[in-house]
Amino acid sequence: MEGIPFPLLSDVDLRLAAALRLPTFRSGQTLRLKRLILVVDPERVIRHVIFPVVDIPAAVTESHEAARTLT
Repeated sequence: MEGIPFPLLSDVDLRLAAALRLPTFRSGQTLRLKRLILVVDPERVIRHVIFPVVDIPAAVTESHEAARTLT
């Protein structure tokens, strides 16, 4: 692991993306998610969203701060 102090979610089959109607795009034959960050609390409630993610370091800092407020 990369030393991330919180769990990450994999949505390889895009079921969550479809359920939440997350923004996607097609690249070749593959459907991909547009870059976004969701911070979800332990009760599975979305508490913070960043979209679009333009400045990656700033978005990571912002989302990390948002995640810290949940603990």
